[in-house]
Amino acid sequence: SPRRAAWRAPPALCPPPARPVIGAHRLWLTSQCNSHCDHCPGAAWADRTDKPVATAAHELEAARRQGATELTVIRGEATLRKDLVKLVRHARRVGYETVRLETNGRLLSYEPYAPALVRAGVTHFEVAWFGPDAASHDAIDGSPGAFDQVAAGLENLRGAGAHVTMVVPVVLRNVALLEEMAAQAIRWRPAGLVFDLAPPVRVGPRWVVEHAVSIDRAALPVRRAVEAARQVGLAVQVRGLPLCAMTGWADVGDLVEPVSAAHQPSKCEPCSVRDVCPGVAQAYTAAFGAWELRPIAERSTT
Repeated sequence: SPRRAAWRAPPALCPPPARPVIGAHRLWLTSQCNSHCDHCPGAAWADRTDKPVATAAHELEAARRQGATELTVIRGEATLRKDLVKLVRHARRVGYETVRLETNGRLLSYEPYAPALVRAGVTHFEVAWFGPDAASHDAIDGSPGAFDQVAAGLENLRGAGAHVTMVVPVVLRNVALLEEMAAQAIRWRPAGLVFDLAPPVRVGPRWVVEHAVSIDRAALPVRRAVEAARQVGLAVQVRGLPLCAMTGWADVGDLVEPVSAAHQPSKCEPCSVRDVCPGVAQAYTAAFGAWELRPIAERSTT
């Protein structure tokens, strides 16, 4: 049978858009993953086939023509793709200023890979971190040896001078360990640490909730972890918790990320901080309801 011609990146930059339409593009490449996390939303699309490299290249070019300057390569585990370096290089060639890679970090333990991705143009790495030791991390990852691989990958990224954010999915198995994780993260000198409340996952008609922690249960451990991270000098952010769960926290404005399309159920309509609240995951309220959300009557002036 005839061989398919290999895709080759065009040499020229995409022309700048006449009027910018979007600022960021999220690129999905694969449903494959070498981890087996219960909390991963990838279970919902595990049967999807990988996106061909030419299709991915054309997609990021089209988004660039619409004004995108930031590219995020999202999970599954894109580091399993042998063409990832080529695609990153192409993204920078056509004009993306920022290329962010979401990863479990395990394949970055192979020493040449991390610096190769940095040279190709990955500007930000978001590395998932599940527990402070091998026992806890590997139990959530579902793979023996995962912790040692991530630790080695973080060391390799540090050696390559990469910008790294460590992302902690907050789940039932690690919610009691968050403070310890915050104190330990400084070992790898990341640019930031994120605590991200993992929502339920829908697989077919069923909600997978066994891993999930309620907003009320997560709030205090996350608050203590934030304080521990700040004590060791780490920049820290929180995802998945609404502002009503952070009442009384210090410097809340530094913790929450801007959200362009925050999910806020009708219960939030009278809330005085609705315009700045990151909201909650839609999957969370779909599975658990909105009973934990408590509209804030008056905005603090302090």
